[in-house]
Amino acid sequence: MPMPILPPDLMVRDVCEGNVKALGGCRCFSVDYPKPPQAPYPAALENALEVWQWLRDQGLKAKDVVVSGDSAGGNLALALLLKLQAIGAEMPAGAVLLSPWVEMLPFNSKSWTHNAAYDYIGTSIRLGFRV
Repeated sequence: MPMPILPPDLMVRDVCEGNVKALGGCRCFSVDYPKPPQAPYPAALENALEVWQWLRDQGLKAKDVVVSGDSAGGNLALALLLKLQAIGAEMPAGAVLLSPWVEMLPFNSKSWTHNAAYDYIGTSIRLGFRV
């Protein structure tokens, strides 16, 4: 049976609720970060840092936080980790990166072509990104 296509806000809620259930009741905090072209780089990273600081100001300990992101959000989660490391901040407990968009171009790398059959993003969608 094909999976239903959900609007992004429902997908985020669904993923968060699934993670909360799987991880035994943890809290899930989702951020609607600023996106290009309306908000060019480094707006999203600056926002992620602000959210990180806000979470810490709420009393959350870094060791009790796991950052996560899918696709471009995975890139942002990784960028946040690198920024936190660069400024000497306390690091979160870990990260969950779901198909992070870390290899921006070209789309013909050995990893891209070798793993195409295993990628959960369908071939028809990936073909639309070829340059």
